[in-house]
Amino acid sequence: MDFKKEEYMLEKLATPVGEPIVLILASEKFKNEQAVLVQIFRYEDDANDYFAIRCAEMPEDGDVTSAQFSVTTNAFHFSVTKKQSNQSSNVGSVKLGPTSTVSVTGDLANRGLGSFGYSRCIEYIQKKYSDYSVASVKLSSSFPNEQSEWERRNHFYQNFNFELEFSDENNIGSGRAKAASVSVLTTHYSKNLRELTLVEFQQEQCEQQRQKQLAQKADEKARAEKALQFQKKPNRMRFWAWIFWIVVLIIFLQRLMTFIPAD
Repeated sequence: MDFKKEEYMLEKLATPVGEPIVLILASEKFKNEQAVLVQIFRYEDDANDYFAIRCAEMPEDGDVTSAQFSVTTNAFHFSVTKKQSNQSSNVGSVKLGPTSTVSVTGDLANRGLGSFGYSRCIEYIQKKYSDYSVASVKLSSSFPNEQSEWERRNHFYQNFNFELEFSDENNIGSGRAKAASVSVLTTHYSKNLRELTLVEFQQEQCEQQRQKQLAQKADEKARAEKALQFQKKPNRMRFWAWIFWIVVLIIFLQRLMTFIPAD
């Protein structure tokens, strides 16, 4: 399929399907959780079926309408060319698209987001097009450009049961990821993902804010009690100081009285 045609379909005609999903990405490496807004887009006509998972970082103000979704970055697509009764071969095909490069950027990279996106796409097409053929995915030798990145890329496709073929024995040159049919593809989810509805996410955020406020109040109370203790301590010291000087004064007066002659 022509990329420009796919891009046009996905950008101009595809509309969100269903409610947004919120993913919570956890990572020991990054020591924090990242909230990601996920939206499903779909367009279908008599000849084609386009299915896309698009992801965007959650806006800081929580306004999901301002989330920035991209067609090619943090987005995972399958485009289906349907079987046509008037075609002699009567064979349908599925293509990873609109580009063959899996691009996950920024804080969303290396957190299992790509595996989630393509797993969801595979689940969708297997329900309707399990017997369709799968167009091979071109693997470039120029991207990625490091051995560790090549290995990560290869492992990514192998997790979905693609077979890899390369032009060199080191598996770092140009090649292709191939699958005999949609039915042989498998899904692969990261254990570090939590999936919430938008309502559940908002409720969780409210609860976290409530717990944070309670913790702040408890901290303020502890500081106030500590300050009161320091305040009471000087008061007790002043009290005993006064007692000491009163005792000293009494002793002084008693001794003074012994030197005063009686009339």
